[in-house]
Amino acid sequence: MFCYPEILNDKSIYLFGYNELALIKLNMTSFSSDRTRKKAIIILFIAGSIMYYPLLKYLYRYFVLNKDTGFLKELGFFSGSSGLWYSWFLAIIIGLGFAYFTSRKIPAVRDNWNEISLFNLFGVYVALSASVIEEAFFRRVIMDNFFENYPVIIQIALSGIIFGLAHGIWGFLKGSVRIAWEAIKITSILGMILATLYIVADRSLAPCIVAHFILTAIIEPWLIVGLIKPSQKS
Repeated sequence: MFCYPEILNDKSIYLFGYNELALIKLNMTSFSSDRTRKKAIIILFIAGSIMYYPLLKYLYRYFVLNKDTGFLKELGFFSGSSGLWYSWFLAIIIGLGFAYFTSRKIPAVRDNWNEISLFNLFGVYVALSASVIEEAFFRRVIMDNFFENYPVIIQIALSGIIFGLAHGIWGFLKGSVRIAWEAIKITSILGMILATLYIVADRSLAPCIVAHFILTAIIEPWLIVGLIKPSQKS
């Protein structure tokens, strides 16, 4: 009922993997402390820009060619189920709640998340693409295609674990296994929460995308800064 086997032929779903590898390569170069924000901006720009390709490709097909195809089909905004009303309430709680949790763990986020600046707009830039692409892949592709015949609880667990493993690469920002492990644990939990939201929303991606967008827009710029220079404020 919820499986979309044709989306596995859409090569756009693998672009975010190239995105993560590109960021690892970028971080092999050291930057002086006074260039921390500049480095963060470069990372955010690359992260957002690479994932805009499949998003813009889908929007072109939908609005110009009138074709709702590919792994971004039926997101719940323009077409497909928009989810149950309470799933939208949960989406806001999850996004804001996890942003608060992260701010308590990372000083750079806690001290700067509410700064009014152009720098913070890069969080919105990344969030617009990352929330759509990552939710479409980790929720729909993983749960409804790769593990469609598994029990729901297994789908949720595997979606979360794979989500966490993918984000563990941020440990490479400091070349730290400990940071990578912490990132895997925290984002695995987040992934399972978002996967649960996906089920609660009757497998609509829209609420998941909203939760992911809120979280990323708030914390991403300073999360990157914190990982680059965890012992200093910027």
